[in-house]
Amino acid sequence: MKTRAILMLSVILLAVVTLGCATRQKSISSNAFEYLYPEGSDGTPENTVSLELPLRVGVAFAPGTDYQSTLTAAHQSDLLERIAGSFRDREMVERIEVVPGHYLTRGGGFEEMNRIKTALGLDLIVLVSYDQHQFTDPGLSSFTYLTVVGAYIVKGSKQDTATMVDAAVFDIESKALLFRAAGESNVKNRSTGMGEDKAWRKASGEGFDEATVALVANLDEALEQFTVQAASGTVRGKGTPKLSVTASPGYQGSLGGGAAGWAEIAALATLLAGGMILRRVT
Repeated sequence: MKTRAILMLSVILLAVVTLGCATRQKSISSNAFEYLYPEGSDGTPENTVSLELPLRVGVAFAPGTDYQSTLTAAHQSDLLERIAGSFRDREMVERIEVVPGHYLTRGGGFEEMNRIKTALGLDLIVLVSYDQHQFTDPGLSSFTYLTVVGAYIVKGSKQDTATMVDAAVFDIESKALLFRAAGESNVKNRSTGMGEDKAWRKASGEGFDEATVALVANLDEALEQFTVQAASGTVRGKGTPKLSVTASPGYQGSLGGGAAGWAEIAALATLLAGGMILRRVT
């Protein structure tokens, strides 16, 4: 009897150790470039990008590769609204709207983007990608629960949730990437096996929220840098498409905050180009 009790206790301890050592992982992602450039598509941008101000901009999540994502449609819409705020108060933007997720299909590419461009009247699209990895490792601490049938020892788990959210801004007509920005977060948590799924969902949501806050700050900076780069007459410097910026009749907007207006930037780019030609002739 004593031997049997010891054997049963050994089996229970082995099971606890085995379960305690299990490592769980989960990853969800979406990728703008996989969406825009499916296999066999021509992703070569045109040599010249022509922008006419004010711009009409759409913002959308690139379709994900997972079908059981913890990122719900409502949460996606909320995050996109925050990202849209980076553009909404700028005079160079006539309007910005969130593009419903069902408008985009996996591998739709620029062919699908052009249909959305026509349907919604867009010039630019802000495609948002994400990559989130969650890891659960056994914790060193234990939590004891007292019940009517005795005491249960439940192993704690250390959780890491690493999240990256990226926004890439494309001119739909020319297929050119104008600029991009990203935000990251790392959420650390601890849970018991009994509440692990709930803790994962909570950490996932917090990860996306924190990464989006960082993204918005970096996106504002990237947009300012792009307006300065526009004065050189190229999208992102040597080797990238030429950039032509014009203003629609009556448009006299500026970026505010002391930054030069787009009309002034376009004029400066023209003067710089003219100066380069003059130097070559002389």
